[in-house]
Amino acid sequence: MRLRVERRIRKQLRRKENADLAHNVRTSERAGLSLDAAITQAALHTQYHRDRGARLMGPRGLPFLLERFTQAQDLGELFELARAIEYLRDPRAITPLIAALQSGHPGHAQAAAYALGWLRPTVRSTQALITALADPTQPEMVRQQAAESLAYHDSTRAIPALISELANPAVSIRFFAVFAFGSIARFRPRQWEAVRRALEPLLDDHAVLQGMWSVSLETLAMLGPLDARYAEQLAAELRRIEADPNASKENRDWFGFYSH
Repeated sequence: MRLRVERRIRKQLRRKENADLAHNVRTSERAGLSLDAAITQAALHTQYHRDRGARLMGPRGLPFLLERFTQAQDLGELFELARAIEYLRDPRAITPLIAALQSGHPGHAQAAAYALGWLRPTVRSTQALITALADPTQPEMVRQQAAESLAYHDSTRAIPALISELANPAVSIRFFAVFAFGSIARFRPRQWEAVRRALEPLLDDHAVLQGMWSVSLETLAMLGPLDARYAEQLAAELRRIEADPNASKENRDWFGFYSH
């Protein structure tokens, strides 16, 4: 790192708002890491530190994060690194992330699909996620993450693949295909009729995705903004769950997510 750049970073680390990050950086430096590597390490601790670390490092942080990402094996660490990469907002990350998505390593592929969902979409990254979703040889967790990430790409190019996965036997893939399809079509009125036709059968799909809620409730939440009938049904279901002291945790979670 050039001396002028290092001085600027160390000056910023002395600011009061960076005190926690600076403490973690000093700890890592005492362990023998360079300043670049120390900031990268410190940035993995919390969302707050990722944001601060990304601002300090800028483009210089990407090579360190990608190297760590390539070497990591633990899924939790891979996702922390993916979040840190995402915080850099560096388009140079797209090519190595696509390579990781296609690597055949389930953990790397899932974490890469996550990061690609939050980086600025490109034609290549959107197509890579569509391909991963449609690929039956990819593990379920990778296809699930690809479906969710496509929601944030907001590309109509993903719609045919998402519709195809609405009948997937895996509840996680069906769930996030519903979410992505509804999210993409929400602000495109010309798509609404096609959305209704595709999603209505899933109102009877009461399978629950672990840690979330049922496919049927997710479907209702996606249909509500598109049709007055479903808007009324959505409002009624929200009121019912709110008033029910015995509502399941899944239903309570759904209410908390969509009641706003």
